[in-house]
Amino acid sequence: MTALAIILIVGGLAGSAIVSATEAGLISVSKFRVRHLAEKGDRRAAAVIKIVDEHEKFFGTILLLNNVLNVIVASMGAALAIQLWGNTGTAIALASLGTTVVLVIFAELIPKSLAVHASERWSMLIARPMRLTMIITSPLVNILAFLPRIVIHLLGGKKALMTPSITEAELRMLIDVGKEEGTVERHSGTMLENVFRIAEAEVRDVMTPRNEIQWVEADMTFGGMLARYGELPHTRYPVYEDDTDDVVGIISIKDAIRGMSDTPNQLELPVTSLMRPPLFVPETKRLDEMIALFKQGGHKMALVVDEFGGIAGLVTLNSVVERVIGRTGEEGILPREMFVAVDANTFEVDGAMSIDEANDRLNLGIPEGDYNTLAGFILEELQRVPKNGDRLRYNDLRLRITAMNNNKIARVRVRRRVPSSEPVPA
Repeated sequence: MTALAIILIVGGLAGSAIVSATEAGLISVSKFRVRHLAEKGDRRAAAVIKIVDEHEKFFGTILLLNNVLNVIVASMGAALAIQLWGNTGTAIALASLGTTVVLVIFAELIPKSLAVHASERWSMLIARPMRLTMIITSPLVNILAFLPRIVIHLLGGKKALMTPSITEAELRMLIDVGKEEGTVERHSGTMLENVFRIAEAEVRDVMTPRNEIQWVEADMTFGGMLARYGELPHTRYPVYEDDTDDVVGIISIKDAIRGMSDTPNQLELPVTSLMRPPLFVPETKRLDEMIALFKQGGHKMALVVDEFGGIAGLVTLNSVVERVIGRTGEEGILPREMFVAVDANTFEVDGAMSIDEANDRLNLGIPEGDYNTLAGFILEELQRVPKNGDRLRYNDLRLRITAMNNNKIARVRVRRRVPSSEPVPA
């Protein structure tokens, strides 16, 4: 009897340890990595996915096996104690205490800790035996799972209780961790982060302001447009009639060249003969919605309308895409450098540089406000018309306007104050 009790106790402990490790391993394994392996044809990974998808049966099987094995260990421990020390309250109490401690340490804590540290390897190893066990115990498990199903139904069903397997915040955190650990290349990580920021940005954050738009008059001929293109090359131009708030169309250089190749003496025809209808959007339209609108209508340019109905600027598909991949420039024209590093803490910055880009690339720490660019931030702080040489202090930043274009801030020298412990560059 003593030998049998010891064998059952050891066997029960081993079985309970395996069951606990299986539970911990399958819960903590990376579902995305396992699905990836399953898609590549790994049968063990496919078995893991089936178990995870049938979590009700899985937990029912785990609960059933653990309870049966723990009861065996506890009862055999009590029987062994009674045989050794007699049927006394002390013997039974010592047996209960001893089996509880042994079960917690050797059948719960140790196997679960080991399984979590090697969750993928252990899950792959145990998946098929676990699937077989789930099939064998399914009649009894289905009975045990009946009451939980009723409770879940009363609480609104599985969909009402379901939470996302991974949230946007968690995805962004994974990208940051990948960049820090080197598993995600820094430039790729930045583009992935920018994809999420698209939904947070509005058209006014990327539009070309009205005073920088290159217009084409409705009575201009194709010959005149080609001359304009030679001076100020762009892929498309908005066409207006009486004033620049009266936009009647969009003309692209590609359409103009195609039209001239189809018809002789096309140089004397007005651009209105080949212009396309304009697309108007509000300043507050989100960039992800703007992408969908561009795709839906085949547009490449839209006029941005302010709250009073006037033209505030224009936005192109390229300017939205640049929000993700960075500046690309026009065909044949290199993208404009938005800043030049003088040294580690001093930069010559284009006044049109967006606050998001300035904070991301230069770590300036400028707060959000009713402005989109560095020039807008300076205007907000100065509260007057700026002039060349104006200086501004903000936290540890020292800003000085170094170039003006009429009343527009063209260039700014930004210097970050160096802490006393940090050596000043020569």
